[in-house]
Amino acid sequence: MSPRRGPRYRRDRAPHRYRWFAALAIALLGGCYGAPDTAGLVPREVDGKWGFADATGHMAIAPAWDQAQPFAEDLAVVRSGTKYGYADGRGRVVHGAYEWAGRFSDGLGCVRVRGRYGYIDRSGRLVIPAQFEFADDFADGRARYKENGRWGYIDTAGQIVIPAAYESPLARAGYEQPARPFAEGLAAVSQGGRWGYIDRDGRVVIPFRYLAAASFSGGRAEVMDDAPSPARHSIDRTGAPTPHG
Repeated sequence: MSPRRGPRYRRDRAPHRYRWFAALAIALLGGCYGAPDTAGLVPREVDGKWGFADATGHMAIAPAWDQAQPFAEDLAVVRSGTKYGYADGRGRVVHGAYEWAGRFSDGLGCVRVRGRYGYIDRSGRLVIPAQFEFADDFADGRARYKENGRWGYIDTAGQIVIPAAYESPLARAGYEQPARPFAEGLAAVSQGGRWGYIDRDGRVVIPFRYLAAASFSGGRAEVMDDAPSPARHSIDRTGAPTPHG
């Protein structure tokens, strides 16, 4: 007679049965203990130093910097002395120290290194070399750049999509920037002393005929023309006056 065997256990089922619960627990814990939610955190100054307060006014991140800007894509520009960096939702400076830093947009942050501007990604890697005389935050997938006093636009890969061709007398004197950030697919730019609008590929959509032009918001933009006398009014995306302009 063969010896009596003990109870048999299905060792292959228990791990599979609990694997789903383990994965769920990890996901829930990740939501609780992962990267903090920065929504609602605002910069606040306390005794000469800046930190971040939540919606109740509680200092969620203790004051530690000489300057702090609002969070963008879960990173906030902070400054200590003359150096800029990026703080996360726990108050840790994860990237720095730069001569200047702009807010993150489209997954990229504009920074100044040895007097030139480039872009880092969220890991802090310089993905667009610091090569521009000036550069700005991305908007609508385009960022302004400046070379030899003229302004143009690059894409998120760092490629020049609209060459630096825009300038104005006031810009040369340092009083204005002759190219505005893209908004709603259009950017106001100045050429020959007049303002018009271009699309993301650099095509002129609204001719250069205004003394001044602002960015679009809600399908409207404020402009100033000189016929018969200088006056401000609003236009739509075709350049036609809006009913309430």
